[in-house]
Amino acid sequence: MDPHWQFCAHCGTRLAVKCPGCGAPLPPAGAPACLNCGLEIPKVGA
Repeated sequence: MDPHWQFCAHCGTRLAVKCPGCGAPLPPAGAPACLNCGLEIPKVGA
């Protein structure tokens, strides 16, 4: 599983809680980037 994945592809549960770039808590789902380091958060397609 890629470290940037945020949701389970099967059930939709959010998996990642920390930014893979800096380790800071992730912003709410749907945010475009980490608020701490600016790392882009990929969109999750359904």
